[in-house]
Amino acid sequence: MEERLQKFLANQGISSRRKAEQYILEGKVKVNGKAVTELGTKINTEIDKIEFNEKLISGSVEKVYILLNKPIGYVTTVKDQFNRPTVMELLKERGNPIKTSVVPVGRLDMYTSGALILSNDGDFIYQVTHPKHEINKTYQVTVKGKITEDDVKKLQNGVDIGGYITKPAQVKIMKIDEEKDIKVTFPEDYFSKDLAGKEATFKVKLHEIKKKELPKIDDEFAKDVSEFETLAELKNSIKERMQKANEEKAKYEMEDAALKAVSDNVEIDIPSGMIDAEIDNMMKDIEQRLQYQGLTLAQYFTLSGKTEAQVREEMKEQAKKAVKSRLVIEAIIKAEDIKPEEKEVEEKLKEMAKNYGKTEEEMSKNEYIKEYIENNMKVEKAIEFIVNNAKIK
Repeated sequence: MEERLQKFLANQGISSRRKAEQYILEGKVKVNGKAVTELGTKINTEIDKIEFNEKLISGSVEKVYILLNKPIGYVTTVKDQFNRPTVMELLKERGNPIKTSVVPVGRLDMYTSGALILSNDGDFIYQVTHPKHEINKTYQVTVKGKITEDDVKKLQNGVDIGGYITKPAQVKIMKIDEEKDIKVTFPEDYFSKDLAGKEATFKVKLHEIKKKELPKIDDEFAKDVSEFETLAELKNSIKERMQKANEEKAKYEMEDAALKAVSDNVEIDIPSGMIDAEIDNMMKDIEQRLQYQGLTLAQYFTLSGKTEAQVREEMKEQAKKAVKSRLVIEAIIKAEDIKPEEKEVEEKLKEMAKNYGKTEEEMSKNEYIKEYIENNMKVEKAIEFIVNNAKIK
């Protein structure tokens, strides 16, 4: 089966796709014994020999999904810089650490218990954790005193937690042995098309309430859970991270809306071959995900009651939008003669070198890095141009 090298690495649990691209540019990936530094390189997973850091990667790595009931007192990370207990220490097989390399999917705070997924499936991790998929989470919280209607309304409307307004939440007040229905609407762009935009009702019953003594939130707590000496420093750090995350999300949403607004108002005669090629890629993605579940495309068509032609037809509109967006960006880059300045490229190269603990000279030895940076910056500048000029209602 043919697929892009960076996607293959992500699917094997090596890293995210973006990180995989950087590994390729650094020459850490070999195909059939030769280092590959060109992004977009396609491989045949059935016949090509892929190596990462001189270690052979099998194309048939079993996908692992672990549902862990995380106890209080463990940090949700693979390795903690302060040597605190991590969730990885809980993963044992016959008393020994598991051999499969997995990472936490999302996180739970050190003093929070509950369901935590760990996996080596790159696609699954992306679908569950990326903000654009808006996966809902459910928390059961025991509080002192009584919850008033005003408290519920605040949570339902969003709470100001210091420069950031939380998203509206569904709130249900429950008593022991009481059963309630929780209604959830899946996002329109939910990765499972069978659930996208649909409502689901979950029955929840609270069987018992356990009291948990949380640590006192003071300077000692800050020292225990972070690199900061005081609680004030920790709070400021959290506030800055939340503000940055909020700004990045708003920026992403603005860019997405702007690109959609421009694309919707541009008439482009897209060759059917380009749309078919995009659909082919989408079908390959589906086929690969099915393989991890031990299914074939033929079995999927039988289970869904659809033919391949019907599935491809359903994909046509989404494929057309994806191709159109790419063509719009390419056209703007060409029409506006968008290109980064040499100084900007050098700054980005310097930043990459710092992130990877290398010198600029070492990074520059890879002839594809500069081209990679320039192309990325062209796209970023084109999207910035769209945002600055598009009229979004």
